[in-house]
Amino acid sequence: MDSVLRIAGIGALAVIAVLLCWQGVSWALQPGLFLFGDELENVLWSIDRPWDAIAHVLPEQVYNDRPTGQALERILYEQFGFNYRRQLAWFLCIHFANCGLAFLLFRRLGVGVPMSLAGVGFFGSLSTTATSATYLGASFDVLCTFFLLGSILTGLGKKWVWWVASAFLFLLALRTKEFAIVIPALLTVLLLGRVGQASWRQTGAAVGKRLWLHYSILAVFAVRYLSFVPHMRATVSPQNPYYLDASLGTVLKSLAYYTALIFTMELRGNVTFLFLFGLTLVFAYAVIARRRWMILFALLAYALTLLPVAMLPNIRQPLYVYGPQMFLILALCISLDSLAAALPVPEPRRWAAPAGFAVALMAGGYAIWTSDYSRNRIGFTRNVRETCARTAHDAVAQLSGIGTGAHVYIASGNSTPWLMTAGPCAYLELLRRDRNISCEIMKPEKDLLELYARDPGVGGKYFLDYREDGSLQVRFSARQDRPGAKKHDPNP
Repeated sequence: MDSVLRIAGIGALAVIAVLLCWQGVSWALQPGLFLFGDELENVLWSIDRPWDAIAHVLPEQVYNDRPTGQALERILYEQFGFNYRRQLAWFLCIHFANCGLAFLLFRRLGVGVPMSLAGVGFFGSLSTTATSATYLGASFDVLCTFFLLGSILTGLGKKWVWWVASAFLFLLALRTKEFAIVIPALLTVLLLGRVGQASWRQTGAAVGKRLWLHYSILAVFAVRYLSFVPHMRATVSPQNPYYLDASLGTVLKSLAYYTALIFTMELRGNVTFLFLFGLTLVFAYAVIARRRWMILFALLAYALTLLPVAMLPNIRQPLYVYGPQMFLILALCISLDSLAAALPVPEPRRWAAPAGFAVALMAGGYAIWTSDYSRNRIGFTRNVRETCARTAHDAVAQLSGIGTGAHVYIASGNSTPWLMTAGPCAYLELLRRDRNISCEIMKPEKDLLELYARDPGVGGKYFLDYREDGSLQVRFSARQDRPGAKKHDPNP
């Protein structure tokens, strides 16, 4: 009877975990949503470049040189154009693969089935997950997480073919986003924890046999990255969003911010401090009472994978925690498993304790998802995408004859023309496949009118009114029409 209840309970937890992961992203598959932001600008950067100029092996700059993610976004655009829904459907395949790999990694590192399922369900419920998994511009974070988890899992294999596969996945992860550079260190810690009572020489030989290829790749890339540092220091000002500050204070502030962000508590002042303090006590008790070194590994992995972005004091994004938060959830799951094992429960019913903790963890995830905080974030994103869809519809209808090198002026008042902010007007450049189109936005109408009047109109010029609902209306234009194109007059 107990075994039947156990199987039924695990089945129920698996269903709940899947539902939590699905509800976290399914909202973005509704009709009427459109691309925006980096989803357009990243594609514009790569669309006319030859593939060998994108898929180079060695980095050409210290940050934002990520050919694997750029290739993914370009392929999705070439296959589905501006159809956000179809692009997202394929993009979510990577996200759900990450959920499956996270479950496998949790199990491989000793987490019980109930708590592993709960950890995946909790991950799928977070607003940081929903934000990243539905934003094609986060391809670098989502795809790098896929390669990172795959590299760790294969690196723990018992045959050389898995070790080679792990090194290859490490290379792909490293060319997708920079935080993957810590993979060899994470694998080293995991392997050292598994060698038992072997001597230092035997331990070093065992680890070196598995990871020599990883460290060879790491050495090459480290030298390459270090060669960019002098130029970066000379050209990147402290006001630049990508200015690096490796001071301990900046790193600790960033880690505290991102940890609170994961649990939707970054804006709650003293409550955030108390929450983080309580979370620390849970981890400390689990480590001391149960002597679980794996908790320390998970916390180390969380800090290391966040370290590259933790050194950016001028820019902090929810997208950055998509992959690293899995390790924080791993630490939480191991801690809860340890606490459940310490409860005085009779052996036949011992499965019920971790199952109860698993239910509590997923209930916490559901509470986060249904909170006003998450609903407001998702509602804002949905509204922006709907607004962009209206703008795109009107742009296609009213700018069908826009010529090469046209100049576009958009009067938006106090509203933000979301579709046009990337670039600006990367959407129009993609629509017409013309990089010479220029766009002026987010300026007082008086200034825009003066700029329009002084514009000689070579290539055509357009003055548009933008309304808060995303609709566009051409107020006036001056251009030489292409054959068959609709005419717009008069001049102001």
